[in-house]
Amino acid sequence: MQFSLVAVYLANVLLGLLSLSILPERVVSHFSAAGVPKSWTDSSANFVLMLALHSATFLLFFGLPRIVKEMPRDLLSIPNKDYWMRGARFAEFNRQITLRFHQYGLATLVFFLGVGGLLLEANLGEQIQLRMGLFWLFVGAFLIYTVVWVVQLFGTFGLPHEAPASEL
Repeated sequence: MQFSLVAVYLANVLLGLLSLSILPERVVSHFSAAGVPKSWTDSSANFVLMLALHSATFLLFFGLPRIVKEMPRDLLSIPNKDYWMRGARFAEFNRQITLRFHQYGLATLVFFLGVGGLLLEANLGEQIQLRMGLFWLFVGAFLIYTVVWVVQLFGTFGLPHEAPASEL
């Protein structure tokens, strides 16, 4: 999962560099709900902004599990905390947190990559128009993924069915 997260981050950076090299000096920075250009910006400023967004997202989801692992346990707020903070279960908690954050970071960066591709396509077209149907499909898929991810995250930190009361 860690490799995938790094690979998709680098794909976003490469898409940004490609965009910077082939787009005109001014690019659309905002589109209306109909996919029509609303405002423009310098392509290099757009690249820097997107690089900062992608890098911050990558660092957040790549680094946060490491920070959580080192945090004092009393500062963590998770379901069934007393169960998950004990002994060997804390290692499993850390493994799951790392996996879950890497999964969500990967999904976020894939979403950025898809939208970045749409933006590149729109800015290269003779008549600049964002394909809104595809944009909303990406947004909808990402939102559905987010709901599923949250439900799975909370499910991960439930109590195992076989956990005796003495372990709680």
